[in-house]
Amino acid sequence: MGKTTLWTQLWYQIIAQYGLVACIASFETRPKPHLRRQLRTLHARRLEGTLDPPEIAAADRWIEDHYLFLQHPERRPTLQWLLMNAEVAVRRNGAKILQIDPWNRLEGSRERGESETDYIGRCLRELYSFAVDLDCHVQIIAHPAKAGDGYRRSDPPELEHIHGSKHWDNMVDQGFVVHRPRLFNDAGKCEYYAELHHKKARFEELGYATKLGLEFQYDCGRYATCNLQTKKPKQQALASEDE
Repeated sequence: MGKTTLWTQLWYQIIAQYGLVACIASFETRPKPHLRRQLRTLHARRLEGTLDPPEIAAADRWIEDHYLFLQHPERRPTLQWLLMNAEVAVRRNGAKILQIDPWNRLEGSRERGESETDYIGRCLRELYSFAVDLDCHVQIIAHPAKAGDGYRRSDPPELEHIHGSKHWDNMVDQGFVVHRPRLFNDAGKCEYYAELHHKKARFEELGYATKLGLEFQYDCGRYATCNLQTKKPKQQALASEDE
C-alpha cells in the first residue's frame, strides 16, 4: 500500500535537513536497486533514469554518508541479531534512526508456552529499551492482518489490526497508517491517491491524531500533499525539503 515508498521519502527529508544517519533493516525491499533508486531520485529531484553519471555519483556518496542497510546473510533475521547489529550502527556510525521493514520478516523466537501476544509485547519492550538506552528513534513497519479479520479492505485499518496482538496499539508512542482507498480507478488505471492517517500520539508535543491526503507524482517519484476531497496537489508539497 506504499508504506516503504512514503517512509523512505519522509526519512530522506528529515535526514537531509538535519544531517542524520539512519540504519535501515530492509527485509522485503532490497537496498540495491530498489531503495537506492528512490534515494537517487529524491537526492537529485529527478527520476533516476534521467540522471547523468556525475549526478548518480553525487547521490551515491550522499547515501553512503547517511544510510546503513542491515541484511541477514541467510535472510533469516531474528530480533536479537537485529538489535546487536543496530547497536553497532548507533555506537560506531552515530545512527539516530532504526527502521524495521517489515516486522513479519523477522524470525519468531517465542519461548515455550509464550503466547503470540506476550511475545510481541516482550519484543516491543526490548525495542523500547533499545530506543531509550541508545537515544535512537525506532520505527516498525508492519502489515495488517488479512482483510476480513476485523476490517474491510476499503477502510483504513487500525493499529490493532496489525497481525499478532493489540499491543501494536496500546504499547507504541506513535501510530501511522498508509492507506490507498482504491488501487485502480474506473478506467482501470492505477490510482495514485493515498492517505496518511496519524492514529495515535501518546504525547501532546509529538502531534495529534489526524489524516493527510497524498498523491504520488510518478513523473518525479515523490509524494505531494493534496486535498482530501479534491485530490488536487497543494503548493506546499511534501516533497519540499525546505519546509
